[in-house]
Amino acid sequence: MPITEQQLLEVIARAPLVSIDLVVRNAEDRVLLGIRKNEPAMKMWFVPGGRIHKDEDLDEAFERISSGELGVGFYRSAARFIGLFDHKYETNFLGVKGIGTHYVVLAYELHLSILLDNLPTAQHQEFRWFSKDEANRNRNVHRYVLPYFNSARFDEAFECQYAALNARRDSFNSLLWQTPVLSLTAQAFLFIIALSQNVSDAARKIAASLALIVAIASIQLLTKHRFNEVDHAHLLQKLENEQGLIPINERRVPKLTWNPETWVARLPSYWVWIAIMLGFGICALLILIYPCWFKI
Repeated sequence: MPITEQQLLEVIARAPLVSIDLVVRNAEDRVLLGIRKNEPAMKMWFVPGGRIHKDEDLDEAFERISSGELGVGFYRSAARFIGLFDHKYETNFLGVKGIGTHYVVLAYELHLSILLDNLPTAQHQEFRWFSKDEANRNRNVHRYVLPYFNSARFDEAFECQYAALNARRDSFNSLLWQTPVLSLTAQAFLFIIALSQNVSDAARKIAASLALIVAIASIQLLTKHRFNEVDHAHLLQKLENEQGLIPINERRVPKLTWNPETWVARLPSYWVWIAIMLGFGICALLILIYPCWFKI
């Protein structure tokens, strides 16, 4: 059942609307803007777009809105998702005082070469291609449109930064698990000397002291690499959430079931290895304090 204007106004008064903005770029990297005929943002240069209807799939909404605003329906797969934006206005489409409009906007970018004379004029009375500099100088270009002019440059910078952060996280993760391997190698060598009956007491004490130092240093290094890896994971997850990407950096913990494998998988490996390193340190300390315990 189609929603009436009064019903829509009641929705606007109580809840945000979800809409799609079409950021159309031509070959010269200019963005298509039109002067809006209706509130909100009436008489301001704005990108084409429209709200999503109830029970309407996102793909269906994108094709309907692009058809109504550009004259040709496009598949959503032909566009690039720019991001999620929050638009708040003091006015509404009926001009009723005291009721503002809040849009949660899904912005998509399309690269098209279209004739301005063929564009629908139901929502806009004039169209024009704007460069970034022209948009910044024109006071009638709405402020909510300006971030869209940075989307291409931001996307390139985001991809580079995202790749660099992923590479750094992989590096910290690799260093994290190399630490216990190298530590165990050193500990095995030192404990062979510390527990050997064919070496002097001085050599045993030196080996035990070095084993204790290696254990403490390994715990410190393991903790440092863990902090850096987790810090980068949180930053990457935040970027993924902001850009609407698949959360590949989100930490997932297996659900606890009757399957024993889930119990083992839920154990935090970092703390397991911290306990192992701590155990080596305690053993080395005992050799130093109570050497007679380890003599046959």
